[in-house]
Amino acid sequence: MTGVFIVEDQALLRDLLRGAVAALPGMSLAGMAADAGTALADCRKLRPGVVLAELALPGMDGVEFARALAQVSPETRVLLLGSGFSPQVVRRALLARVSGIVEKSAGLAELEKALASVAAGGSHYGGAVLDLLPEVVAAKPEPQPLESLTEREKSVLSLIAEGLSTKEIAEKLSISARTADVHRMHIMTKLDAHNAASLTRIAIASGLADIPIR
Repeated sequence: MTGVFIVEDQALLRDLLRGAVAALPGMSLAGMAADAGTALADCRKLRPGVVLAELALPGMDGVEFARALAQVSPETRVLLLGSGFSPQVVRRALLARVSGIVEKSAGLAELEKALASVAAGGSHYGGAVLDLLPEVVAAKPEPQPLESLTEREKSVLSLIAEGLSTKEIAEKLSISARTADVHRMHIMTKLDAHNAASLTRIAIASGLADIPIR
């Protein structure tokens, strides 16, 4: 019996997906979450066989979630569900080793087929996604989020993700509080993230920080 964990922020769609999973032979519902952070914490403990995740999750998209999930439950396979996939998004998903992508417009039958394939250790990419493959191959790779940071800035970002204050970061790295604050401002500017929560999500998705255990 393969446990399937659902990550979907819309309650109605989450309930519909739960019914679809429950109706499939050889599958059971491992759990559900409305956001990536809760899902990551739960999957760390539950280790489901498959995660069915919405692409457009609030705060952290499905591809970032897949990367972060690989850090806490590497054996779990990810099936993304969404709409309007671009070549860039598909390329990111493939690089993140997502096992399948299904467009919402495909219908329930294809979703069931995709779940069965991914649960069996295979992969499934919907027709609309396969049509994008020539563009996916030609698409320029997106820069990795942390490539623009210096080693010192990466250290500061890691400590921010651990929940340390500017003063605590300064003490930890033996620098002045002003210097620590300057590093923080540079990081926010480079990553276009303007609060600690956003910085923490980026650090986790990039493997620079661990998921906090609840």
